Amino acid sequence: MKIANIYIFLALIFLVLPVSGKKLTKEKKLQIILEKIDKAANKVKTFSASFKQTDLDPVFDELDESYGSFLFQKAKDERDKETIFKVRFDYKKPDKSITIIDGSKVIIYSPEMEAPQETYLVDKVKLQVFIACFLSKKKIEKNYEVILESSNPKKIILQLIPRTQAGKNHFRELRITFSAATWLPSTIRQIKNNSQQTTIMFKNVHTNRIISPQTFTTKSLKHLYRRK
Repeated sequence: MKIANIYIFLALIFLVLPVSGKKLTKEKKLQIILEKIDKAANKVKTFSASFKQTDLDPVFDELDESYGSFLFQKAKDERDKETIFKVRFDYKKPDKSITIIDGSKVIIYSPEMEAPQETYLVDKVKLQVFIACFLSKKKIEKNYEVILESSNPKKIILQLIPRTQAGKNHFRELRITFSAATWLPSTIRQIKNNSQQTTIMFKNVHTNRIISPQTFTTKSLKHLYRRK
């Protein structure tokens, strides 16, 4: 057994073995898991991955799949010292499009558009869906009721139920799967109030690679629409 695997194995034994002669409660396990996620998230400044997105509409029995690349960046606003979260989805199949959320604006572009469409981010709930897995333990517990759905030596699944009314208006719950090896997200599933589901699965994950701040602006798209 490789040394890295031994550490993972021992860490998960710690989650299920008794402490001081007493078996860990599910709530105690959850707190330990959240602390590990907090520690891992605190180290992440950037996150990049390829993704597969599945949109399921159980009412009409429709299933759509799309593929692309995902970028996430966490930065400090020098004016008020608040943390800014930025995400970018580059959809490549079946239809090409780009969606960027930079913390205050939403930028959308597709090949049939003459130029990117830029609007202010009025409701940050959409952004919070994608950054929930990168929040601190304190913020996760503030925004969500957290339930430990399952845990094993390979993965942990948490159920996040929104506490705020804004969150409740947009979706019923999030189910996030974390890798037990890295404590980083591998799958995010959003279940809406009408039972529609959007699932995003990450692969080829890299953290803390340098990403230019312009990647999350319209400047990064100029080479695409100026060709026309």
